[in-house]
Amino acid sequence: MNDDYVYETFEHNGLTIRILADQNPMDPRKWDQLGHMLCWHPEYVLGDEQFKSPEDVGGSTSMREVAEFIRKERGGLNIIPLFLYDHSGITMSCGETIPDDEPATDEQTSVERGSFSSRTNSGGYAWDTSAVGFIYTTDELIEKLGAPRDSLDRQLRAEVDEYDDYLTGNVWGYVITKVHECGKVDCPHSEFIDSCTGFNGDPKYAIEEAKTVAEGYKPA
Repeated sequence: MNDDYVYETFEHNGLTIRILADQNPMDPRKWDQLGHMLCWHPEYVLGDEQFKSPEDVGGSTSMREVAEFIRKERGGLNIIPLFLYDHSGITMSCGETIPDDEPATDEQTSVERGSFSSRTNSGGYAWDTSAVGFIYTTDELIEKLGAPRDSLDRQLRAEVDEYDDYLTGNVWGYVITKVHECGKVDCPHSEFIDSCTGFNGDPKYAIEEAKTVAEGYKPA
């Protein structure tokens, strides 16, 4: 195992636990999700559906018009602009939710409205920040997943946070081993006990699960 990927190593219930970065995380957009991400970027494939320019979305000429197309032609609800910060890696953020009963504005869909450092209010691309699309839901998706309508915004933003963890490599796993008497974790005579990956966000979730598994371990 490459130690560069190991976040922490500790002993618990007589076993050695290693917390490590998940090197092959699953794209959460492949799961059933309440939201649909419609995105564009010249270098990255993002979200659920991609377009190369606003014109590809009903002949739109701006991101504002893309948002209106989503609302009018796709029945989009709780439309949230998405922004990407690209500098030694990429990370995604939400802008302000566009009210369902009001037309989108250029201001709402511009880079300045994102949560990253502002460099322009003209929308589109800045030096390292860009408006890359929207996440939204529909009546059909809400009904399919049985999602509560009083928390759509929170749920969609949680999906973006989860996707951002995937983009930034903030996904973790654990390996539990009963170390050989030589004391070397990677000794071929050490006993493998369990492993699991796919813990998004704070590595504490992988740590807590690994401890629970270790506590339930009973030697053969």
